[in-house]
Formats: sequence, structure tokens, C-alpha cells
Amino acid sequence: MDRSRLRRRARRPGDLHRSALRVAAPRAPTGARAGHLHLDRCARGGGAGLVAERGTRGGGRGLPLDGPGGARRGAPDRSAAAARRPDGAARAARPVGLRPLRGRGRDRGRSVRELVVGARARRTQRLVGAGPPGLPPERLHAGGLPRGPRRALAGAAPRVAHRSRRRRRHHHLHQRRARGGGVRRPGAGASLAAPGRAGLRGARPRRGPPYRGARVLQRVAGLRARQRAGDARRLRDPRGRPRPGSGRARSLLRRRRVTLLGSLYRSALRPALFSLDAERAHELTLDALALAQRSAPARSALRAAFGVEDDGSLAVELFGRRFPTPLGVAAGLDKGAVAYNALGAMGFSFVEVGTVTEHPQPGNPRPRLFRLPRDGAVINRMGFNNPGCEAMARALAAHPPDRVIVGVNLGKSKVTPLADAPSDYAASARAVAPYADYAVINVSSPNTPGLRSLQSVDALVGIVRAVRPALADRGVPLLVKIAPDLADEDVDAVVDLALAEGLAGLVATNTTLRRDGLRTPADEVRSLGDGGLSGAPLRSRSREVVARVFSRAGRSLPVIGVGGVSSADDAWDMIEAGASLVQVYTGFIYRGPTMARELTEGMRARLRSSAAASVSAVVGRRANG
Repeated sequence: MDRSRLRRRARRPGDLHRSALRVAAPRAPTGARAGHLHLDRCARGGGAGLVAERGTRGGGRGLPLDGPGGARRGAPDRSAAAARRPDGAARAARPVGLRPLRGRGRDRGRSVRELVVGARARRTQRLVGAGPPGLPPERLHAGGLPRGPRRALAGAAPRVAHRSRRRRRHHHLHQRRARGGGVRRPGAGASLAAPGRAGLRGARPRRGPPYRGARVLQRVAGLRARQRAGDARRLRDPRGRPRPGSGRARSLLRRRRVTLLGSLYRSALRPALFSLDAERAHELTLDALALAQRSAPARSALRAAFGVEDDGSLAVELFGRRFPTPLGVAAGLDKGAVAYNALGAMGFSFVEVGTVTEHPQPGNPRPRLFRLPRDGAVINRMGFNNPGCEAMARALAAHPPDRVIVGVNLGKSKVTPLADAPSDYAASARAVAPYADYAVINVSSPNTPGLRSLQSVDALVGIVRAVRPALADRGVPLLVKIAPDLADEDVDAVVDLALAEGLAGLVATNTTLRRDGLRTPADEVRSLGDGGLSGAPLRSRSREVVARVFSRAGRSLPVIGVGGVSSADDAWDMIEAGASLVQVYTGFIYRGPTMARELTEGMRARLRSSAAASVSAVVGRRANG
């Protein structure tokens, strides 16, 4: 076979379209394009279109169709004569139209017109019956979704199963019709341009591209949409449960996910970590958080799994900053400022990094960190191990805070004499001031020799007056962290000093040296050696100190409460005692990554039950009782 004959055969249409070439015209156009145009006109015309009569090769005439039944006007009735032939009954019952499909399955032996008119009409009738009350049928089309406002179409969304889409083939034939005018009639709009069943797919509405709500309705096909709380819409699945995507559903699913993750941590991950040395487990956890610190996708994953939604109900305005919730992380967890953004992604409103000193120092010899699981407590004698203020400043500059407030805890270097402590604190303050939202003078750690002697009024006033100028240019608020072991009179003296010097607030309290009331055997506790105790045993005394500070200074001296907070009730009791903000550390070790979410949800419930307008209205409510 020569090449010219092959080329001519390649230009011929397939069997499906061959009969369409025999149209009633002096010289009918040939080729696949002409066939597509004619077949598409037949389908769009419905009952008024033309369909080619089967005949001999090379000729034919177009006959009009009476309607969906397919009868031809002006054609002789051949049914009686056909019935007299041996195979006449079967042939007479065959619908008049284009050639039968040579496909497979249920389409075998059926004519293209029968598929087009019948299937599209049935599909349109289902849509007409599914439409909301008052929506005329002409506003529906069989290939996609009903047209109209979202609110009116909400009831139709569950029944709509077809999507409006642009045909992926034969764009040169379809785009002109997609931009055409006029309202599409029910049952019309089929195209035979694509072969087989692909030709039965729906087209876009003829008035142009779908309105913006079409894609939204496509995503909720098979669901019920309900109007609630003004314009907010809640989606439910066929069983009536909230569908993912609505606010209530997201909150419900997140609570369930957080509960599951919390149980997983406490039942599997925590035993594995607790089987390691306490400081080694701390380092592994911090390394994982440091990876998230350097990766925005990792922080997004943490925020999706453990994050807290900022609905404004727990927001606190303090130190010229807005805290989305009153819950933060105490100093000591992130000593080198390597994980504050990751902790913020896990739901904490603020993170206090450090303690940092002017000079780098390794801290005390190991082992220096011990758990007391029976008491939910930790004993540490870390000794201000940190990379130094210059290294911390570089770390803070490298990773700007991402939706988290960062405070810096300032300590004294071990090599610095007590007499030179003011200059040591001032040097650290100058280094980190450009990156700190607030700064804390730590004179209450029991693990640096002689440090607690700086809590006396005479020593403390010199440090405050040395550090304040280093922060003044940046407007960084300055606070002081005090110990729980101070006598009540000493607490009052520090409060008076803070008021006189214009400090922004106090942090109450640090770890304690006391060991009374522990469930762990005394011999085991003594074997661990010296160090500060934190956790649940500290809860009562910390709350007492917070209440005393609030009773003496009122709201003029804000307090950050820390010590023994491991539940939403603990945090709420600390706020009612007088704390404007609450910090956690040891409780985070025992509760795991879901702690921020669990405590935030609990505090929201307490706020609703208290009938208070905000968290600030609850501060100090029970300071005297």
C-alpha cells in the first residue's frame, strides 16, 4: 500500500463517526473535524437536530428528529414490512439513529444518540428533582452543579455527584460553545467529539467559567451544608457528624488527635525516654526540637499536631506585648536558644530561654539531673551550663521568633566574683537586648555558689541599676526571679524594691532546696545529692508566694507564676492567686508535647464556667483566700 493511500486512510474518521459524514449537502465536508461538528450539532439540537440515515457508502441524507424518542418526520413507516422478514422484529425494534456502538459492556449494541439523549435526560431529571425548592430546572445542567447562590444551593449539594469540567479533548470545538450565550436546556449539552463514553461527560455552563462557589460545592458533594452563626457554615457527613473542614469539626478532631498523641507519649515514648539518663533524654528531645527550629515545614507539622488556635479568649496584654494564651515555658529547658520556635509551634505562647551568662560555661559535673516519678518532680544542679551571651545572641538573630514571644533569663558567670556581678549581668543584657521581648534577672538559683545572697535588697538594687540602662535603649521590660525559700518578709522587701525601681514584674518562683513531703524514700533522695527541686511538690509554696506578691503590690506589679503547674486546674489556680502569666517546665517532661493544648483547652473551659470576660479579670481573685 503506497504512502498516499495510508495518509488518506489516516484522515478518515472512525466507525463511530463515519455515518455522520453523509449529510444532506451538495458536497459534504469530509474529515474528522466535519464529523465532530455535525455530531455535536445533532446532540445539541435534541429533538430539532439532524441525524444521518444509514445508507449506502458515499451518500446519505439528513432527516430531522421528532424528539427524544427518535422518530423521523417524513420517513415511511417500515416497521410492518420489516416485521415480515426473518430478522425483521429485532431490526424494527432497534431505535433509529446513528450506528450502534462497537464498545463493550452495557454500551454494546446501543446507538450513540440513544446514549446521549437518554442518559443525559435521566441525569438531568435527577438533578431537577434534587434541586432546592424554587430553583427552576433551566438553572441546572446535567454535567455539573446547579447555578445559583451558595445559600440556595446548600440543600442540593448532597445529591450532586457530577462535576463541571472543561473537556480535555477537542478544545477548538468546545471553547466557543463554553463562552456562548443562552441558558442550557435540560438534557442538552452532550458532545460526541470524544469517542466512547468520554463523549458523555458534562461541559461547563454556557455562560462562561463557573462562579467561585462551584469548586466549594464540588468538594462537599455528598454532604449537607447548614447555615449557622451568621455566615459561618457547618458541614456534616451523612451520619450527622461534623465534617472535617468546619470549625467545630476541626476542633473536635484535633482534641481527639491530641488525646491520642498524649496517650501514645505517656504509654510508649515516655517509658523509652525515662529508661535513659535524664540529661541524655533531655538532649535528645532538644535535638529533635532544634531540627524543627530550622525547618518551617517541621514547625508547620508541629503546629498542626499540637498547636493552639488563637481565638482571643485567653489573650493577655502585658509588657507591651499580646500573649495569645497565658501559658509559656520556663527558663532551663532551652538553655541555648535553639528550640523556642518549635516550642511555640507546640502551643506555648512564650518561651524564656537561658539561663545565659556573660562567659560560656559547662556547668556542674554530671550526673546533675534526676527524676522523681513518684512525686512528678525533678532535681537538678545544672549550674547555668550555656554557650555564653554572644553565642545566644547569634542564635536569636539567626532564627527570628515565629509567632512566639521570647524572654531571656540572665545569670552570673561562675568565674565572676560576687562584687562584679552587676557588670556581668549588664554585659549579658547588652548582648541579647536586640532580640529579647523581656529579660529576667535570675538571683535565685541554688546551683551557683553564693547567688542567692544577691536577693538581698542591697545587692539586688545594684544589679537592677546596672542592667536597666543596657535594656533601656531597646525598651525591653526587666523582671526579677525570686526563690520559694525566701521568708515572707524577704518577699515583701523584694516587692517594695521592684516597685521603687520601676521593674516590669516578678517571676515566682525558682526551684527549692526543701525535700519535705516527698513520696520517694528519703534515702533515695539523699543519694541524689544537692540540687533544686521542681515539679508538683513545689506547687503549694509557689502559689503562696504569688498570692503574697499580688496582695502587696496588686496589679501594679505583674507576676509570672511558675512551680508545680502540670494541669489546667494548676494553671488556673495560679492565675487566681495573682499570676498574669504561667510557666511550665517539669510538668512538660511528664505530660509531653500535648501539654500546651490540653492546658489551654482546660483553661478555656474554666474561663467559660467563671463567667469572666477575660483572663485578666480572674487574676488575683483568690489571692487573699
